[in-house]
Amino acid sequence: MSDSVNLWLQHYGYLAVLLGCLLEGETVVILAGIAVHKGLFSLPMLMGVVWFGGMLGDVVLYLMGHFFGQRLLDKLSWRKGRVRKVQGMIRRHQHSVIFGVRFLYGLRIVGPIVIGTSGVPIRTFLFFNLLGAAVWAVLFTLLGYLIGPAVLKAYAQVEQYQGWVWGGITLLVVAWWGGHYWWSHRHRHEQ
Repeated sequence: MSDSVNLWLQHYGYLAVLLGCLLEGETVVILAGIAVHKGLFSLPMLMGVVWFGGMLGDVVLYLMGHFFGQRLLDKLSWRKGRVRKVQGMIRRHQHSVIFGVRFLYGLRIVGPIVIGTSGVPIRTFLFFNLLGAAVWAVLFTLLGYLIGPAVLKAYAQVEQYQGWVWGGITLLVVAWWGGHYWWSHRHRHEQ
């Protein structure tokens, strides 16, 4: 991990992870799990923050769906296919959908909103959301923690060759640009 990321995590710590869980999710959690090896977080405390952030984000989205209902779904018209998909899933497997919506790519934001519009009682939503958030928090935090040593070792090895990597990337970009210029210049003169 770079020094700037370390400083950012040291300065904002658990608050950064909490906000990351509300805004993005898995990537932030995995990176925070890796940061445990740098001594920036306590693994049990990190899991608690990740659980709370994941749960809180879904509760806010559920409440938005519950109180703003169809008006909110109308604004999500660009996601109509996903909305219909979640509605059908809720009718068939309500508890499973509430528990697992955070694991379904592309439905993480839309899912809780649609669940809120579907008439699912808040108690039911809270219970299964709390369980789902707990499993999600443990799973992705541990994933980051378990791959952490390998990631940090690879980063240290790449860091020592950073100049070569950037030089290679620059060379590729210049070669591509030169080839593109040559190709387009050649075809202009042939016409």
